[in-house]
Amino acid sequence: MSRIGRLGAVWGIVGVGLLLGGAVYRLTPIALETFDSPLGLLHWGVLVVWAPAMLVMEGYFGFQRSF
Repeated sequence: MSRIGRLGAVWGIVGVGLLLGGAVYRLTPIALETFDSPLGLLHWGVLVVWAPAMLVMEGYFGFQRSF
């Protein structure tokens, strides 16, 4: 791979990493607010089922396959 090709690959990897890292940085405080209030058993059940489902459906099917 040429020097320009490597530079382009690094540019792309760093750019996507910063884009996703910025989103995680901004959304983490909002996500942590969930644990400030007491959650009932139903809430925990929905959280335990919903979080992995969204990880697979949105993360893999929605993002990974179309990226």
